[in-house]
Amino acid sequence: TRVGQQAWTGLGHGLGMLSFLGEATAALFRSLAHPRRIRWKPILHNLQTGGFEALPITADARKRGQTLQGITQPPQAPRDAAAEVRPSLRQGAAAYR
Repeated sequence: TRVGQQAWTGLGHGLGMLSFLGEATAALFRSLAHPRRIRWKPILHNLQTGGFEALPITADARKRGQTLQGITQPPQAPRDAAAEVRPSLRQGAAAYR
């Protein structure tokens, strides 16, 4: 039946999430046990490209009076938040090159 298929599908998704969480936790503990093996350059690169370079997108949405959740807010004066954060990130990344 459809309910049974949905239950098995949900169980499969739940087991997949549990497996991912277990593997991520094991990787975290391995990294904490051997901190010299952590590759900082790729981590900092991903933080910059995924986080700091996305700030102008969220700033643009706020300028239009929107948020990611769709709740409206009054428009604020635009500022370049990414430009404020990038120098400190580059200084931190330079220490690991």
